[in-house]
Formats: sequence, structure tokens, C-alpha cells
Amino acid sequence: MPKDLEPITESLFPKNAAAYWSIFVQLQVAACLVSFPIAMTIAWPFFWDAVLYTFIGGLALSPICLIFAGTQTDYLHRKLGTVHFDGETVSVYDKEYGSPYSAKLVDCRWFVGNRTWGTVPLRGNLICTGFGEALLIVFPESIKTPEYRVRKMVYAIGPAIVAVGLTPETRRQWEYVIDWLGPERDLRRESLASPVSMEFTVLWTFMMLPVSWFTGLWSSRAMDNLLTQWNVPADIALGISFPLFVPGTIWICILLIAFPVIRRTEQDVHQSRRGRAAQWDAVIRMACVTGLLLFGCWGMIGQNNWTERSAIAATVVIVVVHIALLIGFWHLLAEP
Repeated sequence: MPKDLEPITESLFPKNAAAYWSIFVQLQVAACLVSFPIAMTIAWPFFWDAVLYTFIGGLALSPICLIFAGTQTDYLHRKLGTVHFDGETVSVYDKEYGSPYSAKLVDCRWFVGNRTWGTVPLRGNLICTGFGEALLIVFPESIKTPEYRVRKMVYAIGPAIVAVGLTPETRRQWEYVIDWLGPERDLRRESLASPVSMEFTVLWTFMMLPVSWFTGLWSSRAMDNLLTQWNVPADIALGISFPLFVPGTIWICILLIAFPVIRRTEQDVHQSRRGRAAQWDAVIRMACVTGLLLFGCWGMIGQNNWTERSAIAATVVIVVVHIALLIGFWHLLAEP
């Protein structure tokens, strides 16, 4: 070991205030969602009254959200692993998964970016990690993260990247050893937009739920009015417009949630598993959902002016849209 290089040991990943407030925001959004059906029951069909009651209900639950978020402080500050540099070799140990990653620093690459680039510890550990800039150490191509599952999402084998220099002291230490040993800088990754964090994904999903609901409701009503003006029979107009609300809300929500990932010019380092197995899994899931929706359409005959013609029109709309979604997801889940 060169006498000028001292060992560095750093904990992964120390949390900051952003983690605490992210928990509160998630709980607050959840509180609004809980109060939403109650508000709709009270205020229906007055749209803006429902929005106001939802806001008041969510605000009333804020103290409970703050108290619950405050009790999570110790959990948020838990250490997920350690990274150690002995003067030559960088080693990372993940407490939950245990898989050690080790390589000489000169054989690695590095760049400056958001800590959401980090893939070690594995992504399942990273919910509610704070945002912030870090030094990213990219292990050689021969060292990969394994395939692993987070709830129902399966992540594919990918590059091993660890975020270091998370405090001013360790940042100076890592900058010194990088300057001394001169590993290659990963300018390509540094030029790309940061990956979408799980924290952002959770918040984005919560926000898109009410947006998709109101969008689906508005589009359904607009289509019904348009078809009525075109002298389309009322039951057929109902059959065409209603699927834009149910399951249209679900379709819109899926597209809005997927948008941050789809818009990226390059795939996230946290790649979900793709290939034939993932494609057919999506086909089977969507076919089951389509079957349930069609069963509901035909089971509604005789209720609220819903006729056989309504069911036929709704069936056509649902099948056409689901075929389009299947084609889109088939391409998105194709092997890169």
C-alpha cells in the first residue's frame, strides 16, 4: 500500500432529512386517497366540492402522518452495508444480501452523479434513501449484481455501482485516492440523466392516481356528449364511453407511471427483467384482466340503461385498447 493512501471505510447509505420528509409526503398522499372516496360520496356529482373535501380530509390527517413518519427516524437511519478501501482494493458488503463485491480501484471507473445510480446495495434496500450528489465507483464488467426480486418486480443482472463520498470527510478522502491512482472516468454515464429513484416512483405513482381518475372521468363524459351530438343511440354511446372511465383510469395510470422510464434515452441501470418470459407474463396478466372486465360488462346488462348493445360496444373498445397495450408492452419488454 502506498504510504500516502490511508484506508477508507464508509457506511451505506446514511439517510438525510429528505428521507424523513419523503415518508411524510407519501403518507400525506395516502391520507388524501383514503379521504377521496368519502369526499366523492358526500359531494357527488359536484366535482370541485369533492376536491375541496379531499384536501380538507387529507389535511385533517396530517398530524397522524407526522407522528407516524417521526417514529420511522431510526429505521431510516439504519446502515445497509459498508464499503472499504484498503489502499488498493475497493470492497462492498451488503448487510441484507451479503454478496461482497471487490476489485482494484485502478480497474474500476468513476463519475460524479446522483446516488440513485448506485446498484449496490441492491435496489430493494434503497426505498427512502435521500437524494444527493455522490462519487460513483463502477466495478469492472466481470462483476455484476445478481438477478433479484423486489416484491413482484424482478430486476435483471446489471452493473455493480456503489455511491461513495456521502459525507464531506469521506468525499475528500475518495477524491484524493482517485486523483492519486487515476482510474478511468465514466464520461458517458456522467452525461446521462440520473436513473429514476424508487422514492420518486412511489411519489409519482401516488400523484398519478387522482390525475388518471379525473382524466378518465372527463374523457368518458366528453365522449358520451360527443356521441350523443352525433345522434348515436344512448345505450351504444354509454357502451363506448364508459370503458374510458373504467378501465380507462387504469390504462391512463399505467401509461403515466411508465412515462418517466419510457422517456429516458437509455435504459436505467436498474433494469427489470426482459425477454420472452417477461413478455408472456405481461400477456397472461393482461388477458386475465381483460377477461374480468368483459365479464363485468356482460353482467351489467339490465342495470342503469345498460343493454346488450352497450356490452357489445364496450367489449370492442376494451379488446382494441388491450391489444394496443399488449403490442406496446411486448416491445418494451423485448430483450435489448
